[in-house]
Amino acid sequence: MILFNKSLSVSILQSIFIIITITFIGCKNKTEPCKNIKLETISIDNSQFEKITDASSFIDTDEFEFIPIETSDSCLIGQITKVYLRKNKIIIYDEREKQAVILNRDGSYHAKVHAIGKGPGEYPPVVNDIVVTDTRIGVLTPVIGKIIVFDFDGKYIEDISILGSWGHTFFSFDEKTYYLVNDWSTSSKGNNHLYSFTKNKNDIESFLPFDKNGTNRGWGLTNYYSKIDNHALIIFSSSDTIYSITPNSEIEPKYYVDIKNKELPEKFRIGDGRTALETASSSGYITGINKIDESSKYLILSTSNSKHVLYDKKTKQVKSYSDSFNIPSWGNFTFGFTTTFVEGDAIIFYLEANLIQFALKDIVLETNYKNKLYEQKLKNALNKIKSETDNPVLFLTKFKNE
Repeated sequence: MILFNKSLSVSILQSIFIIITITFIGCKNKTEPCKNIKLETISIDNSQFEKITDASSFIDTDEFEFIPIETSDSCLIGQITKVYLRKNKIIIYDEREKQAVILNRDGSYHAKVHAIGKGPGEYPPVVNDIVVTDTRIGVLTPVIGKIIVFDFDGKYIEDISILGSWGHTFFSFDEKTYYLVNDWSTSSKGNNHLYSFTKNKNDIESFLPFDKNGTNRGWGLTNYYSKIDNHALIIFSSSDTIYSITPNSEIEPKYYVDIKNKELPEKFRIGDGRTALETASSSGYITGINKIDESSKYLILSTSNSKHVLYDKKTKQVKSYSDSFNIPSWGNFTFGFTTTFVEGDAIIFYLEANLIQFALKDIVLETNYKNKLYEQKLKNALNKIKSETDNPVLFLTKFKNE
């Protein structure tokens, strides 16, 4: 949740995290023998976290943009699950309506993908995910064994068979070979966490096998992967290892997430998912990482108890482990990464119209902003919201590159 709080005072506490390197047995791909892989350990100590952290040290507070989304009969958004920035377009996945809404850079409506049906170029209402690649929008529908592909004008392009595999999301480096990310679901191709296949070819590669053992270990990550700098990182529920994938299908464990204090015991993590969640809820345990993002400098992890880890990939240290972040010069704008989207070095928030109408407009009027340009742009954007049923306002900023 994103909040504006004019009265918060920031106390920056220094947490000490020991970053070590351990040896882990891993495989680069399914055909190569296993070998020792050195992992970076991201150590998260729940006895040492900051309630709120000043984000001015890693966010460029001079770079920001507010974009009110057009509200019209053609452009009504129910639930924002993902936001992509592609080719001067903003593409939003609306999970409630199972649609991709394509906007121009100023927030005006351009097109959408909303083709629920049984005919050619249509997909059923049971959608596992909608993913945007460099030039295409793919609707993943394993119930019919396909990815249905559209362009940025909302026009149907093609179907891609997933060849009997199963997955919750996918990504592609070149829009030819696709990587299907699976949590703990069984498919006709076996129990594997990752599949790769090339469109128009009837072959499939399987990676990272798991033993089902009659249990359901999956408990629903917000997202399973992050793709940047010609590689992808993936994580799975109940797993403490983050894997790296390259375009030539080299797969290896990259990071080990060491949760200290309050980690869900292993006997529950490797058992039935429902029992694990019930135990975590009743005893205050952390089941693990629920969301993974990556910028050019940072790895951003969100834990199951809604705390946020900012890991500096260069220094190999945890820069912050916090409940939330704020920016004092922006009137103590407060945020977390759970419902925030990272696209490269861009950070994307959204402000719901009902929150704007019933709270934010009044709070903004009473708040003293050090950054006057920010104040002016924020007020201009909020004043364009006329009803609590309007579409949200997108708020874009970026990480510092230094």
